[in-house]
Amino acid sequence: MASLHQYSGSETKLLKQFRYKLREALGLLVERGFLVAATINEADLVVVERA
Repeated sequence: MASLHQYSGSETKLLKQFRYKLREALGLLVERGFLVAATINEADLVVVERA
């Protein structure tokens, strides 16, 4: 998660806030049908299932 935060160019300072915003964004992608499922697992890895 820290690498994704760093390399994404996000202006969000705290990793906690970045994780929250990422969950929201992933949820929208699922809601719109672009992804079937999206989660952040215990190891802080983003896991997605494409539609």
